[in-house]
Amino acid sequence: MASNLPDVPCPKCGAINTATASTCRTCSANLIDPYGQGDDAPNNREGGLNGLLRRVGLKR
Repeated sequence: MASNLPDVPCPKCGAINTATASTCRTCSANLIDPYGQGDDAPNNREGGLNGLLRRVGLKR
């Protein structure tokens, strides 16, 4: 099944990967969370389930 999403470069080695890939096919870097920040990434006000519920307006 082909994807209409653009290909993305790997943040570690620069190789081009499909937009739906979770790991780089060249260097095996994690493409979903390359810096290992998870839900605690600095642009998130609050990580995890509580942060998600707050962002969609289900929690104050």
